[in-house]
Amino acid sequence: METNNRLFIKSVLMLSALFFLSCSSSDKNEIEHSKNIVVLVKYKTQPSKEKETLSALSDLIESVKKEPHFVKIKLHIDSKDKSNILLYEEWNDAAYYNSKHLQTSHL
Repeated sequence: METNNRLFIKSVLMLSALFFLSCSSSDKNEIEHSKNIVVLVKYKTQPSKEKETLSALSDLIESVKKEPHFVKIKLHIDSKDKSNILLYEEWNDAAYYNSKHLQTSHL
């Protein structure tokens, strides 16, 4: 019986250690991720111009993805009103975004 108790205690301690190690590594990722800036850009297309707008935005997104400090970008289209479009952008350098990115030829 005492051997079973020791085995149980060792198992609990090992699982606890693994849990805390996994938490600390995910916290580090969250801290690094929190240094990024998130930019939301809302578009409202003209009536019946949704396809042209999406085509132009797709081209723009391809250019933006090639820029330094770019992390990710997601395009969201309102399913109830296709003229409502949202871009979710993530960058790892706010200074770059607020200066050089905004001066690029594709913008």
